Amino acid sequence: MNNGKIIFKPGVWITINCYSGYVSINSKTQCQRDRTWKPECRYASCHVPSLNNGFYTDTNNSNRISTDQPFGTTIQPVCSWTDYAPSPHTARTCQESGTWSGSDPTCIPQITCSSLPLIDNGHYSAGSLNSPYLLNQEIALICDDGYYLFGSWENRKCTSKDTWNEINHMCLRISCTAPNMIEHGSYNGSQLSYDYGSIVVLTCDRGYFLSNVADTTRKCEGKNLWSGRDPQCQRITCSRPISFNNGRYNDTHLSYDYGSVLTPICIKGFNI
Repeated sequence: MNNGKIIFKPGVWITINCYSGYVSINSKTQCQRDRTWKPECRYASCHVPSLNNGFYTDTNNSNRISTDQPFGTTIQPVCSWTDYAPSPHTARTCQESGTWSGSDPTCIPQITCSSLPLIDNGHYSAGSLNSPYLLNQEIALICDDGYYLFGSWENRKCTSKDTWNEINHMCLRISCTAPNMIEHGSYNGSQLSYDYGSIVVLTCDRGYFLSNVADTTRKCEGKNLWSGRDPQCQRITCSRPISFNNGRYNDTHLSYDYGSVLTPICIKGFNI
């Protein structure tokens, strides 16, 4: 203590507290060898942030601001395009910390579409729940079960106030043309086309059997798309019967078609 003053030795650090509206580059300063201090309090300022598709002005919207602004300055976000508005639309003030109050805004379209046009046998993607729709926002069209999209694949787009782009597609009923004709067999239906979900059953002609039982029943599952595979009806055959004692059959082929008849013949001195 010297005449009421505190004496600091070189190398000692002390904390800097700047007046309101000023900030220090470093929070502390050190006593130098020449027993001097080098504290620095600068006037607080904020760098003007960038704004996509927009800029900042003074609160009267009369002057565009692009350079650093001093503590306490208030600026207003403005969008470059008349169809866009900043969100949030709030003024921002330069704070002592050198940062702006509030959050960074975004320029968003003011033009919106309030509702989607109706589509027969179809609906829109989950994005259709986010009404109102912004300018140029696209919504995908999805056909109901049993229907397919015919025509252009272009999405619905909000093109102007409550106006959607014209599209040339529609949801048509899924159908299947009749299954391929099966040799020695037929399906239970005789239609030229079948609706989505229709089921047909194959029956082989007498004397024939289905090579794959799993394909007996077939279902229309898509546009001209049947479940399973084209089945085959094969001829029923029998191998040669087992021989028997003291006799033979009247024919000696290795196999016989369905409906063939063999007659047993006993050798002389034996009866059936």
